[in-house]
Amino acid sequence: MAKTPKLTEHKFSILRISRFAKRTGRGTNKLNKISHNALPWYDYFITFSPERINIAVCLALVFLASPFSGENEIQRVDQLLQELKSENPEVSYRAAEAFSQLGSDEKKLVVPTLLGILKDPKLIEHNSGLRFLTVRAIGNIGGPAANSAVPILKAIQASRKERSDMQAEAWVSLMKIYRTDPNPKVRLKAAENMGRTGPWAIPFLKEMLKDHNEIVRKAAEEALIRQHVQESR
Repeated sequence: MAKTPKLTEHKFSILRISRFAKRTGRGTNKLNKISHNALPWYDYFITFSPERINIAVCLALVFLASPFSGENEIQRVDQLLQELKSENPEVSYRAAEAFSQLGSDEKKLVVPTLLGILKDPKLIEHNSGLRFLTVRAIGNIGGPAANSAVPILKAIQASRKERSDMQAEAWVSLMKIYRTDPNPKVRLKAAENMGRTGPWAIPFLKEMLKDHNEIVRKAAEEALIRQHVQESR
């Protein structure tokens, strides 16, 4: 008689199948319709297949635990927001960077909340580091999803009440939004503006040399030349 695998072994098998399923997206539409009530039947299924759980059952359980739906998008956004507010600087920093990996719908979903953090009077009064990371997160989201943040980022950059590092981060985020904007005129203006600023713009201008629009690429090249002229003075 075959030895019954341990529960942890089954969970490991499900994890591997989970990764494959999430990469391929196979079976998501049908499996999302299965009720969450199926989860308690896990132990029941393995009693009928002691050597191997049926792949369909594995996939069903995997997608029940992590559904490909609007609810899952909200959960992912909520998790990032909680990590952004973490008192552990490493966790909060990684969260700010991870906003760039969100899908377009998730980015649109989270921007209003991030703007709320920037406008929070208590956080402004205490010059909270959370606002700094929020500005960075907005920049990582980029345009056009974060276009609504442009006015407040401009205000932060121009305000004498803000710390210098906060002003600099707001400028960087503005450039990230502008350089990823689908409108080539916006990207062109960004390149021209970056040519008139300090050396911190150089990495962004180098990226814009790869822009699919020839006029934008030329503007970025001229801006880099202007940057080097300023450095040589």
